[in-house]
Amino acid sequence: MQTIPLLKKIAYSQHLHNVFDDFLNMSVAALCLGRDEYRYEERAKRYSDEEKKLFGEAFGALFLDMKQNQKREIGLIVLEEFSKN
Repeated sequence: MQTIPLLKKIAYSQHLHNVFDDFLNMSVAALCLGRDEYRYEERAKRYSDEEKKLFGEAFGALFLDMKQNQKREIGLIVLEEFSKN
């Protein structure tokens, strides 16, 4: 799974669970095609441009992870990754 290592690069100044929560909220807002832009902006302002780029890479990696693990729910995969720490 490539999503969690990318999010860990952002989590140097914050707890990983906060970064993951922001990642989920920003991802949902992005999928709303501008209808939830406020939610995205509220979360995104906490991060630098480089960190926002990493969020975008993590978003893409999430879809690749889901494609590669079609028979498993993504929530279980994420829980496994968090438990490794």
